[in-house]
Amino acid sequence: MHLNYMGYEQQYQLRDAGGNIVWQGNAIIGTALLIESTEASATISSGGAVIMDSTNTVLGRDQNPGTSDPDVNRLCGLQVAAAASVSFLGVATGNIPAGKRGVVAGTGSLCAVRTTAVGVVIGFGVIGSATVGLCATGGAKAAGVPAQGTMLGLCVKGGALIGSSGFWTCGVLVNQQ
Repeated sequence: MHLNYMGYEQQYQLRDAGGNIVWQGNAIIGTALLIESTEASATISSGGAVIMDSTNTVLGRDQNPGTSDPDVNRLCGLQVAAAASVSFLGVATGNIPAGKRGVVAGTGSLCAVRTTAVGVVIGFGVIGSATVGLCATGGAKAAGVPAQGTMLGLCVKGGALIGSSGFWTCGVLVNQQ
C-alpha cells in the first residue's frame, strides 16, 4: 500500500520474530527500542519521555569476543526527571512498570509526549521540565540553546489537554540533540 493512501487513523503494529503483536497504537515509530525500566517503584507513563539510565545500561562489545566485556545489550531507562535531563531515548508507547520492559519510540518517531501546560511552542526543542515525567519546550534553537544532550526532539504540534485525566501533550518529532 502506498503511504499517500494510508489513513493515519489506522493503528500501527510492531511484531516480534514469532509474529506476536508487542505494541499497537497510532504513533509513527521511526526506531523502536525495547527498554527495561530501572525506576525504583514508579511507572513510566505512556507518552512520557524516557532517558537512558547510563548506570545500569550495558552495551555489548561484539568486536572484542575474547574479552570479559559483555556480549549482550541491556538498555535501561528512567522517566524524564528535570529540565536538565540528558540522554533521551524517546517516548514510552505504553505504561512501563518498574522493573519491566516496554517499547520506546526512538529517533525518527512522530508522536505525542506528555508536557506541562505552560509555553509549548511549535518549532522549539522539547526538553525536560521541573515536573517528573513531563516535558516542556525550551527556547528557540540557537547556539547553546537548548544545551547539548537535553533535547528529546522538535515540537511540531501545539499543546493539547487530553481527556478527563487532565494531562497535556505536544507533538514531537524525536531527534535527540
